[in-house]
Amino acid sequence: MALDEALPIAKQIAEALEAAHEQGIIHRDLKPANIKVRADGTVKVLDFGLAKALDVNPASATADQSPTITTPAMTQAGMILGTAAYMAPEQARGKVVDKRADIWAFGAVLFEMLSGQRAFRGEDVTDTLALVVRGEPGWDALPPTVPARVRQVLRACLQKDARQRLGDMQSVRLALDGAFEAAAVPQAVGRASAVPPLWRRALPVAAAVVLTATIVAGGAWSLMPPPAPSAPLAQFRIQPPDGLALDIDSRQNVALSPDGTRLIFSAGRRLFVRAIGEVDATPIQGIPEGAVPSSSPVFSPDGESVVFWANADGTLKRVPVAGGQALTIAQGVSVAPFGMTWGADGIVFADTAGVLRVSPSGGTPERLVQ
Repeated sequence: MALDEALPIAKQIAEALEAAHEQGIIHRDLKPANIKVRADGTVKVLDFGLAKALDVNPASATADQSPTITTPAMTQAGMILGTAAYMAPEQARGKVVDKRADIWAFGAVLFEMLSGQRAFRGEDVTDTLALVVRGEPGWDALPPTVPARVRQVLRACLQKDARQRLGDMQSVRLALDGAFEAAAVPQAVGRASAVPPLWRRALPVAAAVVLTATIVAGGAWSLMPPPAPSAPLAQFRIQPPDGLALDIDSRQNVALSPDGTRLIFSAGRRLFVRAIGEVDATPIQGIPEGAVPSSSPVFSPDGESVVFWANADGTLKRVPVAGGQALTIAQGVSVAPFGMTWGADGIVFADTAGVLRVSPSGGTPERLVQ
């Protein structure tokens, strides 16, 4: 597309994403197929939120029209949201994304508008994702008529590290308009032999200092981590160690730490802990052989301890997640709790006697509800 045609469209796309981000909405699937231009030149950004699941055979999908995938959280493994040719590296790795993923996709779309080719061109979806994660766009494909400020915007949008990327669409839009370019300092008018006054000689220095401070402040502000999305989507597989199966019964046998970084699950009547960003799980050490954990593991508010029901002796036990001695905090819990949570006012659980509460330090459970 010609530059004078592409930039007005790009600015309207930026305005649409900026408005969405201000409402806490992340598109996560910006691509040419989701951008429409009306007859009057108004640009529409469509299909917010990956609202539909497409059952497309990945083997036959092209990189620019590969399947947009959406699924309820924690139901399947290996699900990547978005379209391969336009998704950000963190999105391709299956990590939680924020509005900076939309900024990457905007850069990929603008690159394609100006160069006529995709920024990341692989033979298939796998090759394309590999280029997104490790490759660089073909910068030489950009026409020589593309201004330096637009090239800088593209490079800032397509930074692999999200922390080095432009932080919001307002900055992208202003940069496209040249708002951050230094204005030329007018030359002093006068005789060649005349010495300019001190204030005139100091003006360029002062302007340079102010400009530098503005750029540094603006860069620092753009690199500040954005607020976490209101409803981040994480998808992964809970894979027990070889030879073991997840303990599946009528109780909850999986717990997520309060900060969302670790999982605890019961498999083979043992408790395992796993970091969200890792594949392997490790058993929690210190649980006596006879105190077989059966169900209802729950994290402490600080994420450092876990309480579980031991079916061998009908007790609730507490053990450090890092391993250590398992302490009995409640006895006479004859059945696995129907639910259990650990809050600031103690551990609350439900069994056939009703809803009860016990101190994390141990004691006789107090009945809250008959």
